[in-house]
Amino acid sequence: FLTTIVYAQHKDYEKEAVTKWNEIGLIKARGEIENALDMYKKFINKYPNSDLSRSAEKAIDFIKGHSGYNREPLKIYFKAEKIFYDGISGEKTQELRKKYLQKALNEFQRMIDKYPESSLVKRAKGHFSMGYEHMGEYDKALALKMESAKKSPTAYFVIGRIYFKKGEYDKAIEYYEKYMNETPNLSRKDKIYAESAIDMVYYKTEQWDILIDKWEKE
Repeated sequence: FLTTIVYAQHKDYEKEAVTKWNEIGLIKARGEIENALDMYKKFINKYPNSDLSRSAEKAIDFIKGHSGYNREPLKIYFKAEKIFYDGISGEKTQELRKKYLQKALNEFQRMIDKYPESSLVKRAKGHFSMGYEHMGEYDKALALKMESAKKSPTAYFVIGRIYFKKGEYDKAIEYYEKYMNETPNLSRKDKIYAESAIDMVYYKTEQWDILIDKWEKE
């Protein structure tokens, strides 16, 4: 009984923390950077045991690390970020999702064009391949990820995922395997994740013999 009470209190505590966290996100998206900073600090003090407190600390560091003397790029970035994640979350028609994401990408591009020397440019560009993937514009997403793969083989996993969505299953397996073979110091968890992605290809293509053979060897 006591455990049930503690669990219920924890759920209420986290629910309240999430509500406040979302409120700060809206403040940040409106460009009220100083207000958001103050609210993050208060959040940490009020919800020290929340899983989100560490995220609040990172948010403060992010703002301080990317603002410098000019916080205008941050204002555009946070506005675009809010629209972007609203676009990829929740139940939406594909048409509506595309409208959200295109608007977000336009905002990211505006920031890049207006503040090309900003430290946020690289992060802003990182949203484009994901945005195109969620919009179903797979060739655009692939072109960007292929460029990323020249610098980091971790991009191969996303390339495999995009090929899977395109229905090009042999290519998906090829890039999942490249990810496992060429990524330095790949953790066991990430390797299992990639192997599961390959299994999903075999499942999708009904290659039961391969799946059964793999499972019997494990």
